[in-house]
Amino acid sequence: MTPTPAPQPVSKAPLTASGQPVRWTRWHTAGQLAILILIGVVGVVAPNQNVSMLLTWIVIVALMLMFLVIVGAGITGRPQGLLIDERNKMSLSRLQLVLWTLVILSGLLTAALSNIGRHSGDPLNIMVPTQVWVLMGISTTSLIGSPLLKSNKMAGRQIETRGDVHDAAVADLFRGEETSNFNVLDLAKVQMFFFTLALVLAYAVELGGQFANSTGLISMLPDIHPSMTTLLGISHAGYLANKAIPRNSPPQPTDSPDQPAG
Repeated sequence: MTPTPAPQPVSKAPLTASGQPVRWTRWHTAGQLAILILIGVVGVVAPNQNVSMLLTWIVIVALMLMFLVIVGAGITGRPQGLLIDERNKMSLSRLQLVLWTLVILSGLLTAALSNIGRHSGDPLNIMVPTQVWVLMGISTTSLIGSPLLKSNKMAGRQIETRGDVHDAAVADLFRGEETSNFNVLDLAKVQMFFFTLALVLAYAVELGGQFANSTGLISMLPDIHPSMTTLLGISHAGYLANKAIPRNSPPQPTDSPDQPAG
């Protein structure tokens, strides 16, 4: 008798559009290294070439965004992969942390590289206001706390998940997460999205204004009014509380006694 071949293990790795497993290639690594070098060169050389600090910052933001796109594409096969979580859905917590990372860390990096280009003896002597750290802490706590609050529901199969990373969609940012409400608009998510967007844009404008008027060493990033971080904190608290609230699962369909099952 011909021996039956052993079944091949099924790969659980995400697939590309062609159906092939996603693999990190040397081109992803090369792209990352090239972007890091470009960021360093642009940040250090620009002050000596009389390039506007505002333009330098915008270029560095664009390069950092490209870096994140390469990471997402290399790991998940999708450029927006950085926003996709373990449920194969786009996460609002990830989006808001990415936005703050792009704005605040790009500003800090631009300031430090500019100080190096201007031959500062202590280029990292840049004060980051307390409210900015509070804001980053709120965003990080939300990202960490969200999976913790959902862990019991995940174990009870109450959380809607996707079978393929390519099923993740922008609509995931605004819809419910449980099997009982995944096709319903989540107002807590909408509120947090607009609070985050408004604060990110406001801080980006303030940071851009500082860079536009800067002609020397930069020793401090713009501050944020405490009321703004309070508003964002309330929004995040509502967002997390909404995740913790238990909801009833939708009723399961039952076979009618007058109709045959199946």
